[in-house]
Amino acid sequence: MSRLLWTALIAACALAVFVLAVLNRIVPPWRNELPLAELEVPSDSRSVAAIPAERGSAAGRSVLLLTLDTVRPDRLGYHGNPRIDTPVLDRLAREGVIFSRAVATASSTLPTHASILTGLYPDGHAAWANGSTRLSEDVATLATLLSQDGYGTAAFVSAFVLDAKFGLSRGFDHYDDEVSRGSAEFGYPERRADETADRAIRWLGSSRADPFFLWVHFYDPHSRYEPPPEYDRYPLAYDGELAFTDAQLGRVVQAARAAAGGDLLIAVTADHGEAFGEQGEDTHSILLQESTLRIPLILQAPGAIPGGVVVPTRVSQIDILPTILSLLGKPIPPELDGVDLMVAPDRDRPIMAATIEGQVSFGWAPLSAIYQGDWKLVEGPSPELYDLANDPLARENLSARRPEDVARLRETLHALQPDASTRAPRIHALSREDAQRLGALGYARFATAGQLASDQGLDPGRMMPLLAHVDSLAALFGVKIHPATRLSALREGIWLPADGEEIIGLIEEIAEEHPDFAPAYLYLQEMYRSRGRKAEADAAAERFRALVRGDAVH
Repeated sequence: MSRLLWTALIAACALAVFVLAVLNRIVPPWRNELPLAELEVPSDSRSVAAIPAERGSAAGRSVLLLTLDTVRPDRLGYHGNPRIDTPVLDRLAREGVIFSRAVATASSTLPTHASILTGLYPDGHAAWANGSTRLSEDVATLATLLSQDGYGTAAFVSAFVLDAKFGLSRGFDHYDDEVSRGSAEFGYPERRADETADRAIRWLGSSRADPFFLWVHFYDPHSRYEPPPEYDRYPLAYDGELAFTDAQLGRVVQAARAAAGGDLLIAVTADHGEAFGEQGEDTHSILLQESTLRIPLILQAPGAIPGGVVVPTRVSQIDILPTILSLLGKPIPPELDGVDLMVAPDRDRPIMAATIEGQVSFGWAPLSAIYQGDWKLVEGPSPELYDLANDPLARENLSARRPEDVARLRETLHALQPDASTRAPRIHALSREDAQRLGALGYARFATAGQLASDQGLDPGRMMPLLAHVDSLAALFGVKIHPATRLSALREGIWLPADGEEIIGLIEEIAEEHPDFAPAYLYLQEMYRSRGRKAEADAAAERFRALVRGDAVH
């Protein structure tokens, strides 16, 4: 082949790669391609109503809590994904207890981790939303309770969103939240799983009190999905992140077992799942759908808990703390929202979830959800009702056809929630640097300090398609697109804007058509500033702040 043909071929390949990269920024490759699948369990497992062990069966053992950020259970091997290698999690599941209907208390990282560590819903622990709220100072955590009993305690977290300033460090002798020196390839405020594992393993090998409580948090499956090169074999980068995390989790488990002399109680769970385009949500945090609330949950303690069993009753993250205490034979604080899973949970027990991320970020309405029996209600401007017995993945909203069930579940939900005046989230001011750190993780956070002004914002569910569209436009701002790339995109049925000014014009049109849509003004203020249009940037910023505060003139 001539040098000219080689050059042309290389140029064509490079152009194709660039086109795919640009198109993926506009239309995420998972959009409409990864709906949540029903969870499978190992075929040789047996179904039980509760953990088949006696209270105190793990007394004296060290405890390892592993939290995996943004892990949707249907992507794991033991829950039915044959196209992924997660041997460590698969073995823990085979040798432990699987909770196949575990759900999160929220769809973002800080509130769910606070629920795991306290056994409380967000209205009890006050850490409602990432970055702008903090754990209440008068709330006990698993670390404070175990440290009082002589446990050595340590935590290793992998993202700024769990920084000590947000309150979860309470009770830990050592709290490692140093993420700023993480690999630049994986983003400024994130630490890769291998480095987090290295640090946890070093702590396990150091002089410390026995028994120990170690919490290790891995962030890698969170977007952006960029697994190490050796995991590029997976067509879906998210699966590569999961496989990499599984390998690093295995290193920590091995080291913890060695440090504990084999007598170890392990709990593995996720903070929340991932939407992958379901209901228009690309990632998580804004909505309360099954793809973001369903989580994996495994408890394993060989010799103390029989393995190979599945608890199919719905349980919550708030149940992890009381169950660990029960297994250790320690008293369970009476004020907890969670229950001891050594006792069969009531099938009709109401379980709640909530999110104010859309409210804090954009002034949208907050959402809350309740599960009871076979039913799920999402309460917001447009209620959603699902019959999970016949529609386990919550695809068909029955609220218009079954108003009596909506009213019944709404009454139960409101009875469980404290008075609005006492449960209103307290918002804390963020420094500019901290706001930028959260922004790098994908969380907009510009609400002013104090109480949130209103629960009467726009419906988040109806805003998601428009948000995805604006996000796609903003992703191209400042990107130089070659005419050949634009032509290739057109052949794929995708139109690309000519330049940054055209993108500004398009978002201005969206703001004019939807004057209450805060994300448009959030993007416009930054784009105007980049063009030196200070007066317009200031006006867009003020409009954005007014919408978030709820005092904008419509």
